[in-house]
Amino acid sequence: NGAVAKTSGSLKGGLSSNIIIGGTGASTNLPSVVLNNLTLNRLNGMGLSGNDTVYGTFTLTLGALALNGFALVYGPAATLKYNGNSSQTTSNSEFPAVNGPYYLDNSNTSTLNLHANRTLQGDILLNSGTFSIGPNTLYLNNGLSYLGGDIEGGMNSSLVFGGAGEAGHLHYITLNQLTLNRPSGLFLDDNIIVDGKFILISGELNRQ
Repeated sequence: NGAVAKTSGSLKGGLSSNIIIGGTGASTNLPSVVLNNLTLNRLNGMGLSGNDTVYGTFTLTLGALALNGFALVYGPAATLKYNGNSSQTTSNSEFPAVNGPYYLDNSNTSTLNLHANRTLQGDILLNSGTFSIGPNTLYLNNGLSYLGGDIEGGMNSSLVFGGAGEAGHLHYITLNQLTLNRPSGLFLDDNIIVDGKFILISGELNRQ
């Protein structure tokens, strides 16, 4: 809950190590370290003073991450989780366009807003609240896991189901464009409104 002050030496973690940056203090900088889980729950946020690697879950509850010229590196099956109790918006710092998390977990009890076009190789875990695509394109190479939350589109939102995974499932949503490029297809669990185009490249569109 205080500061991380480094004058010499290094911070050693490991695949079983976890760090929680909490409290009400000023922003602090985290030196380079390898971790299982990293949690940010501080209003004034956190900065990096080295490249930090997370193999488990980076949880953003409160505050913003400042890279300061460094990078938050995700392991090959790592998760980015948002679990605030008021609206949050993703950012380039923790959700980069390349080398981002494998899984995305929305456990925000209100709304999580996507800030830009993004691609997910793993599932999006919709645990609570609403995940809003906004005026962006979301590329899904796996699936949407409806676990108590939902996904929201809009007249400027686009969704692309790609990859070689199992068939996807989609609940009620409004989209500008829906693209299906997955041999295993897509199941519609409810009515889908597409205001622009439905593009079928591969796979079958089925009504559940």
